[in-house]
Amino acid sequence: MRRRQWMLGAGVTVLVALLSTAGLLDGLELPTQDWRARMFAGSSPGPSPDIAIVVIDDQATRTVQRWPWDRTHLADAVRELTRAGAGVIALDILLDESQRPRLEEAPGTPGGSRLVRDDDELAAAIGESGAVVLALDMPLGESETPAPAAAGVPESRASAAYRLSVGQVLDRLNWGPEPIDLEDAGARARLAAELLPESERAATTGPAHDLVWLRLDQAGTLRAKGAASTIAVPEDVSRWPATGAPSPPVAAIARGAARLATVTLGGHDPDGVVRRIPLWVRFRNRLYPTLGLAAVAQHWNVKSEAIRIEGGQTLVVAPTADAAAAPKGRLPMFRSRLSAGDFDALHYITWPRAAADWRRKFGDTAQADAEISIGFVLEPARLSRAIRRNVATLDHLTDAAAHLDLLTIDGYAQRGAQMESLRPGDAGWEGLYAAQRPVWEKAAHEAADSLAAMGNPDPASLSRESAVVLANTRAIAQGVPALLRECDAGVERIARARDILHQRLAGKICFVGWTATGAIADFPATAIHPRTPGVHVHAAVANALLTGYARVPAPRWADLLAIVALGLCGTAASVHARVLLSPVAAGALIVGWYFVSGWALWDHGRLIATVAAPSLAVGLSWAGVLMHRLF
Repeated sequence: MRRRQWMLGAGVTVLVALLSTAGLLDGLELPTQDWRARMFAGSSPGPSPDIAIVVIDDQATRTVQRWPWDRTHLADAVRELTRAGAGVIALDILLDESQRPRLEEAPGTPGGSRLVRDDDELAAAIGESGAVVLALDMPLGESETPAPAAAGVPESRASAAYRLSVGQVLDRLNWGPEPIDLEDAGARARLAAELLPESERAATTGPAHDLVWLRLDQAGTLRAKGAASTIAVPEDVSRWPATGAPSPPVAAIARGAARLATVTLGGHDPDGVVRRIPLWVRFRNRLYPTLGLAAVAQHWNVKSEAIRIEGGQTLVVAPTADAAAAPKGRLPMFRSRLSAGDFDALHYITWPRAAADWRRKFGDTAQADAEISIGFVLEPARLSRAIRRNVATLDHLTDAAAHLDLLTIDGYAQRGAQMESLRPGDAGWEGLYAAQRPVWEKAAHEAADSLAAMGNPDPASLSRESAVVLANTRAIAQGVPALLRECDAGVERIARARDILHQRLAGKICFVGWTATGAIADFPATAIHPRTPGVHVHAAVANALLTGYARVPAPRWADLLAIVALGLCGTAASVHARVLLSPVAAGALIVGWYFVSGWALWDHGRLIATVAAPSLAVGLSWAGVLMHRLF
């Protein structure tokens, strides 16, 4: 009977091993990885001090503006991060559509308003920084002709224009003896006319025109920034995650960016949880890196063509004179079966620190300064606008004082014109402010003396002209001191905020992305939380590269060895132990293997070993032997 029980347990173990090899037990295995990600990370080095996350949180959407924001706010954020000394600014925000120009109130200008081109403001800020990595959406799927419905065009309007892909436009740009210059408006218009079907060329506007111009803009971005952002596809038989419909940022904004990076988190596990992401996504014959990888490469000043893929790893080495001391990092890649198929170049997301919530992975514990609200980053810009409005009001009151012959303002207008082109904190602004301040103070002092000389009369007893003079004098005497106090307090708060930003962000990789709870996108389910901000996923990839702490799947032979060993141990316990003690022994084997795989392998060995299959082998062998014994 014992021989038969051993044969039964061994047969069940072999069956479980075969099911595991075929991938039929992956659905049971994936939750155990989530449990280990939340429980075991004692040997993790924690979040890298070179990473900071600037979050667009609920407070920012309440105090700044409801989303979508005017891109001038993003421009202000980029400028403040640059001023704070951020090493790299990685924007996990898609900028693949242009923002229409808008009118903004501007007192003192003709008509009281001015035309604001937000895209130009953001492009200028990105160009001034020179270290901005922009997000590139690359949904997995190799089809280069998106369906009309996917492009927002009814089927009834389907035509060649509506099915035009970025790749086709890139091919067209390279036809002929010389590449077409998209900066030339005439050449751009002629190319757009060629890409339009004959039935649409007579019209000057319409959906077809908009789509063709968008494809031209996207193709221009990829052609201008593709070489600096990508590497050539290695000559091997690897199956790279690929896309046929990339959606890059608009060319006007991307022109000053350091490089582009994909923010694709596609290829989810069967249960919809993002545990692995593609490090590279192929488009045509080029590989685009994920945002975390590109940000670290920019941080180390590693050009894209210097990044190597060898031995199943992505190798990034900083170019320094001392090769031994050069910062270097490796990100392991492996083949895995996902819902979209089998892919190479996948990387398991290794989270720093054991925690069941994304809020505690990078901030709010040992490194509370790793996360900062974009509202605080924008505080100096907000105060700066308020100060400039106050200065404009002070100029108006000073002009009124001059008309009342309370003071002379020699040189005042020239300094005021210089101040208009500067912002509080800019070089030269403080000196101009200090030079104007005595004029404002004198205006208030003279107005107060004039009121004292008038005896503070009742306006109703004065003529209309005298009443106006009295009102203006009171406004100068009372308004100037109040405005100066506000300006002084604002300047002090700006200096304090910028000092804090410099302390927290100087030299760091600043990931900028969503955490606001009202957002419906960019919150994938991960091993640590059912709604994890995508920006934290990219930060985790960068952290693995910076710290060198990343997990890889255990070898297949090791998993099979664990299944066989645990299955035979479970069989032995079931055969030789008393009936009432055998479930205790089987349970101890399962719990013990879970903690061994979690503490020794997952945490210290950085190996993702199978847990469900060995546990199933123990449980089924015990159940089979027990039933045999009972019968």
